Amino acid sequence: MTRWTAILVFVSLTTGTSFTTIDRCEYLKNGKYKVKFDSEFPAYSDYELQIYGNTYSKLTKEGEKIKGTLERISDCLFSMDDIIPEPDSQTELGKTLKSSFGKSCIEVKSVHGDSIYFRTTYTGNLHITTNEGVLVRMKDNTTK
Repeated sequence: MTRWTAILVFVSLTTGTSFTTIDRCEYLKNGKYKVKFDSEFPAYSDYELQIYGNTYSKLTKEGEKIKGTLERISDCLFSMDDIIPEPDSQTELGKTLKSSFGKSCIEVKSVHGDSIYFRTTYTGNLHITTNEGVLVRMKDNTTK
């Protein structure tokens, strides 16, 4: 490792500064998106997503509309919390296991034009990927 590489690593670790593309993880802008999951995750269905501020609505292929809130966890990480009550049918062991993974969250991997590539993971287990896909900004949007 060269001296400059060591200095950059030290500065990055001590200040939290990243020397990668800093602007690649801008927060999702207001508008409509098509959410498409990679073919290797067939259990997940594509849907449309409309974002306004820190709220969203999903429109599924079946016509179901689900509303929720966006929470920014860090520059490249955010969660989407649906506003629908979940049935409390889990055992105590199941609840403990679920909470040990942390909150489900979406990590922005890269942005190319109107395409935002992502993966879904857990705040407590970032090494686990539950799915991957792309959010494609729909052209008929107006940014508010």
